[in-house]
Amino acid sequence: MNKRLLSLFFVALAVLWAVEKSSAARLAIEIDATREHQRELATLEREHQRLRALQPDAAELDSLRRAVGEHARLQAELAQQEAARPAGPVTLPLGEWTPARDWKNRGQGTPSAAVETALWAAAGGDTAALKNLLSLAEPTRTKAAALLARMPDSARKFYAIPEDLIAAFTIKSIPVGEAQLVWFNESGPDDATTCVFLL
Repeated sequence: MNKRLLSLFFVALAVLWAVEKSSAARLAIEIDATREHQRELATLEREHQRLRALQPDAAELDSLRRAVGEHARLQAELAQQEAARPAGPVTLPLGEWTPARDWKNRGQGTPSAAVETALWAAAGGDTAALKNLLSLAEPTRTKAAALLARMPDSARKFYAIPEDLIAAFTIKSIPVGEAQLVWFNESGPDDATTCVFLL
């Protein structure tokens, strides 16, 4: 009987030891989780303190509010100026390919309109319209006049002045496909430098 009681005692002791060990393991996990939570809280507290230090003071906030108000006022003023400005002709959009069928005679009111008009005149073979857009530098005009003078009379009768000759050769050189205005630098109301890709 004593052996049996002793065995039961050891079994109970083993069970109690297993329960205690399990409780100790669970407690160790909870302690680790609590420590991790405390580390995260400490990190968040440091970040909170850092962000509070970065907050603008009352004077800085007032300055920022004034800057935002001024920005809004300037935007409204700019929008009013844009609305009051007369709409100009739609010309070649920068960076987009425009097919020859969409090229129009936009006149010479702006440099970009003159570029599109030149393309339109070239596509349509309108030498007179293209000639009216040309402003030849004197050395170029002199060379064109010399070339015109060397031409036979049968060919020269088509070109009364050097601008006629330049316009005709320009028309033959411009492909009638698509055009892309790659860059546009307007240095004055009547002066611009452009780069146009042609297909």
